[in-house]
Amino acid sequence: MAKTGRPKAELTLTGAERATLQRWARRAKSSQVLALRARIVLACAENTDNKQVERGRLPDSDGAVGRTRRRRHVVPGPHPARRGLPGLARAVVRGGALGERNGYSPSTIAAEIAGLTAASAIAASHGDTARARLYQATADHFQRTIKTWTVTTTGPYAPHYSIRVSKTGDPNAAISYNLGNGGPTLDQRTMIDGGFQELVRLGELPIADADVQASLAVVNQHIAVGPGYYRYGNSAALGSADGYGDCFQPSEDSCKVVGAPWPPTGTGTGHLWPNLSGERTESDLAQGDTGGADSLLQAMISFSSGVGLVPEQAWEDPSEGKLGQGPAQVPGEVAGEMQISTWPRTRPVR
Repeated sequence: MAKTGRPKAELTLTGAERATLQRWARRAKSSQVLALRARIVLACAENTDNKQVERGRLPDSDGAVGRTRRRRHVVPGPHPARRGLPGLARAVVRGGALGERNGYSPSTIAAEIAGLTAASAIAASHGDTARARLYQATADHFQRTIKTWTVTTTGPYAPHYSIRVSKTGDPNAAISYNLGNGGPTLDQRTMIDGGFQELVRLGELPIADADVQASLAVVNQHIAVGPGYYRYGNSAALGSADGYGDCFQPSEDSCKVVGAPWPPTGTGTGHLWPNLSGERTESDLAQGDTGGADSLLQAMISFSSGVGLVPEQAWEDPSEGKLGQGPAQVPGEVAGEMQISTWPRTRPVR
């Protein structure tokens, strides 16, 4: 029996897609790669055999025809919602917290809800009703279920509050995990951060929500130092539990040489993150506390360098801080990780 090879993937185009591809194929300003791919898709849509496309009509395609036919997402304008999102819509929600520990993360799920909702609107605007319904239904399911995944009712701090990461989707389980970077191993119910505030910022939960309010109180009590916030932790009174930063003792981390940078050992001590003061500022604004928001904004400014550039981290006790780089371990001044970080640059403006 003759071998038939890989089955040829069906490729169909709408009128708008075909017009876009024809424009790209002819346009002088199109890159060579874009123009070639546009010509390949147009040819494949005519049900042309892959080999014929490669050897006859598009001799410069160099094996790209089959790959392009299988991808089925050459046209980024009309159908961006087709790429990758079906898998997300079917998948169990799991996401790392700042890329370090896997699990059910409130901030990651908040981003997924927003992304799926946007994809639904895009799909609907291009007449893809089935995908629009799938994406929005998935986003709605995530929104309805996120508290079940991430709000504990058996933790030590309050009757109910959001935790940093639920390892299995059961926030009441007595599961411990190591924080990495030389940090401690702790029960997941004792590890908190401010990631749940993304649910408010993205309009997925109201600021008046009882679990949001309880979680804000827990964050203020356990990972705040003045107007500054640790990235995550369990007790600011015990020192930082985050091991990413210049070493300082006493802390909950295992680093030995005070003042030593995080590399090359991969251990250290995390300090206050000005960007997280900005995150808390937005929650204050959402509930009409302009006084609290202004105080946190001024704290962000005091954490910053002399021209207002916001660092990744700053040493504790910002009330004594002065502007500028400063020597190591000066309270309130810039720590050594990223003297100027792009991540929080827009937070004061927002």
